[in-house]
Amino acid sequence: APPPPPTTPPPTSDLFHPSLPTYAPHIIIMLDINLIEIAGSCLLFCLVFGMSATVDIGCMMAQAKNIKAILTGIVLQFAILPALGWCVVKTLAMPAPMGLTLLV
Repeated sequence: APPPPPTTPPPTSDLFHPSLPTYAPHIIIMLDINLIEIAGSCLLFCLVFGMSATVDIGCMMAQAKNIKAILTGIVLQFAILPALGWCVVKTLAMPAPMGLTLLV
C-alpha cells in the first residue's frame, strides 16, 4: 500500500513556518534587513528623481526629433556596451556573479 499523505501541508513562506515563534514573527524578518542597502536605494531614488525633475519638456521634445542621436544611443546601449562588458569579463576571468552584474 502507498504511504499515507503527510498530515501537515508544506509552509507557504518562511513567515508562516511552524518552527518560527508565533508571538512576533515580524521581528525575525526585520533582522534580515540591511540598512545600508535601504539607504543606498533611497539616495539613488532621490538622485534619479532630482535629475528627471529638472528636465525641460521643450528641450526633451526637441531632442526626440533628433533621430541620429536616438539611434546612436540605442546602438551604444544595447550593442557596444554589452560587447565591451563581455570583453572585460572574459579578459579578467571574473566569476559569474561579478560578470553578470557588470553586464547588467
